[in-house]
Amino acid sequence: ATETLKAFVERHGVPVMETQAGKSSLPHDHPLNMGSVGVTGSSASNLLAEQADLVLAVGSRLQDFTTGSWALFKAEGVRIVGLNVLPFDAGKHGALPLVADAKAGLEALEQKLGSWKAPESWLSTAHAAKADWMKAAKAVTDPTNALPSDAQVIGAVHRARGSKAILVCASGGLPGELHKLWPAGAPGSYHLDYGYSTMGYEIAGGLGVKIARPDDDVIVMLGDGSYMMLNSEIATSVMLGKKLTIVVLDNRGFGCINRLQMATGGANFN
Repeated sequence: ATETLKAFVERHGVPVMETQAGKSSLPHDHPLNMGSVGVTGSSASNLLAEQADLVLAVGSRLQDFTTGSWALFKAEGVRIVGLNVLPFDAGKHGALPLVADAKAGLEALEQKLGSWKAPESWLSTAHAAKADWMKAAKAVTDPTNALPSDAQVIGAVHRARGSKAILVCASGGLPGELHKLWPAGAPGSYHLDYGYSTMGYEIAGGLGVKIARPDDDVIVMLGDGSYMMLNSEIATSVMLGKKLTIVVLDNRGFGCINRLQMATGGANFN
């Protein structure tokens, strides 16, 4: 449905906000792509989410990270249209449900919208917000002479390999950083198995991606905690002759879990 989505938003001037699962549906450099939304969202997407009076949720479960535990979409009288194949998800948060495949649903909406287009003032707000966000993202991903942050490592990997690479990750603190900062260049170039915090998935998942897309550059990014759980799949990739680029960000502990524990009053175990 990615081409249908692209045509739909271009025809009607609708800014796009990306969930983890939806990231790369529209290339990062498309002028209507505002980037990540929610708890790990860009300033551009979250600004628009706060002001929008109508939200079209395409294929989204509208879970807590996307909605900020329902604190993000807060314009007076805001309505949600839930386009989803699952009736349960289509009707979440009092949404007007449109139970359909994403492509078929967008095509049906297209027929009803006709020549309607979003106001120019809304598009101006979106473009200005994206420009501000791109400057902020560049500032945190640019190199320095100090010990690099996760964001700076992401920036270095992207500068070295570009947006055509396929990025694979799963759990820990990295998914939030990648959601905000990785510039996904094409549909299918960003794979985040984020549900249930699947530590250990990354290298095996990257191998699966390489088998499915043998001619593409596959990059696996993961923390040291995940790396220790299933790094044996590196041997499998070597035996199969499937090249992976693996980037391990070592914070010498389960850093994300440690932060969550401390936030709920626990002692620092690192």
